[in-house]
Amino acid sequence: MEKQDCILWLVDIQKALFPLILDHEKLRKKLLFLISGAKLLEIPLFVTEQYPKGIGETIPEICSLLGSTPRVSKTAFSGFQDSKISALIKESGKKVWILAGIETHICIFQSAKDLVNAGFEVIVLRDCVGGRHREDHDSAIDELSLLGIRITTSETLFFELMRDKDSPYFKPIQQLIKNV
Repeated sequence: MEKQDCILWLVDIQKALFPLILDHEKLRKKLLFLISGAKLLEIPLFVTEQYPKGIGETIPEICSLLGSTPRVSKTAFSGFQDSKISALIKESGKKVWILAGIETHICIFQSAKDLVNAGFEVIVLRDCVGGRHREDHDSAIDELSLLGIRITTSETLFFELMRDKDSPYFKPIQQLIKNV
């Protein structure tokens, strides 16, 4: 896997739903680590919001790291089912889609499944997704794995992309790890 083939899709990390997610404070820290590391590694970000009029916008801590990254609103649970989003995905030229956000068993699951069915490589970061109920989250992770979707963690991903201690990204990523 090459970092230039990757894009990080942040799915629906929104104000009204995020506080209801199990262990949301731990998830918030992991998402901030993930976004900071992706920016260091120069992995582009793609951000969606599920019906922001009803669920609110992306949480402020995430917004502060996004800078000018646009957020695309959707109503379909699978972002790939939204024609403007599927067009953006296809136009991106990226082969590897890394998913993080909420909820694991709804928008993460459906988006990942549709991406795989469309021929993309998909990685779901177990430490950067969450749901309101443990059973739903765990079941979705199991099902995603059965569909051939790679399940890993953000730290594993970063070290795989760096490959070597002599990577120019190693020390900055190591510093981020200390803050998680």
